[in-house]
Amino acid sequence: LYNTETSVYVTLEDLCQMVKDGTDFVVQDAKSGEDLTRQTLTQIIFEQEAKGMNLLPTPFLRNVIRFYD
Repeated sequence: LYNTETSVYVTLEDLCQMVKDGTDFVVQDAKSGEDLTRQTLTQIIFEQEAKGMNLLPTPFLRNVIRFYD
């Protein structure tokens, strides 16, 4: 991922910190221009959960999945 404002590459950890700092950003595919912000934010949540930071209870996650039907 490349931050066009600072001209540096960033990691998901960097983006996670930006969210915590209150910085809004948009993630776009460089070639297609597709907005990948939602997928990236979801990936950040997944990685935080995988690290053992279990903020989201299992019933909540099940309900989120059910909303897609």
